[in-house]
Amino acid sequence: MLSVKPILAVRDGEVHPVERVRTRPKALNRLCELVKECHPFKEMAILYSTNPEEADRLMERLDPLFPKSRMYKSVFGPVIGTYVGPGALAVALVEGEA
Repeated sequence: MLSVKPILAVRDGEVHPVERVRTRPKALNRLCELVKECHPFKEMAILYSTNPEEADRLMERLDPLFPKSRMYKSVFGPVIGTYVGPGALAVALVEGEA
């Protein structure tokens, strides 16, 4: 009803809440901002649960930060997919100089 979208971070194998954003477009904008704050990084992967087209759009948005040709795109595995549910998106980064 409130359309709250949680943004989570996984560090050292633990899940940490980052913030909660209302509406999906605002959540995607904030996700892109968080990725920009982590720049530079060596590797990037986009993960999705049910919508590969939305993952492609996210890749396009992040292309100025990291070449799309070097981004990985993958589906969440069944265990994580069970917890995140349909429509989930994630960005995985390996920090450091490219």
